[in-house]
Amino acid sequence: MWPVTPSETSRGESRASNAFKTVPSNYSIAVRAVASLSARSRAGGGLRRALTPPLQTVLLVLIALAIGFRFDEGFVQACGVVVTVVAFGLAFTALAGWVGLCVGDPETAQTALLVPVLPLVFASSAFSPVNRLPGFMQPVATWNPVTSAVDLSRSLAIGGPLLVPFVHFALWVTAITVLFTYLGVRRYRRATSGE
Repeated sequence: MWPVTPSETSRGESRASNAFKTVPSNYSIAVRAVASLSARSRAGGGLRRALTPPLQTVLLVLIALAIGFRFDEGFVQACGVVVTVVAFGLAFTALAGWVGLCVGDPETAQTALLVPVLPLVFASSAFSPVNRLPGFMQPVATWNPVTSAVDLSRSLAIGGPLLVPFVHFALWVTAITVLFTYLGVRRYRRATSGE
């Protein structure tokens, strides 16, 4: 997350514009570009923000390799893991952008994001296979977007079925990105038009 500095908030921009800059997200530039309201951003700031998550993901992979993790399926599948993680981050950043626009300050946005994200992470296959979870959690974990990303990444990294995890992942990422980008753009436009 890139903090907002006083120089960035003192340009006479609207409250919504300043609130959006505080969204706990490195991909906030995506919604801003779609909304066509980023004309005042500093040169290079948007590119920096757009490149940060992929670079962070690559750094994380390099650290994992340094401590002994190996991709059993090869280089192309390893690249697929990076793409999966970045695409999933982009999808959830659309959610974070919308939440940030709705609440207006970063502290509240981060707190509000914990409510849906923590249950999604813990009721997924991230820490335990779905069949090892309690019976009432298994249907939730099976259709969880986190499970789709984890299962696809795991299959790409160490082998396993790809078709079903890929279809689930593609559907979830598309649905989350489209829905929350639409809601975020709509909220941003409404806030900047004074409605």
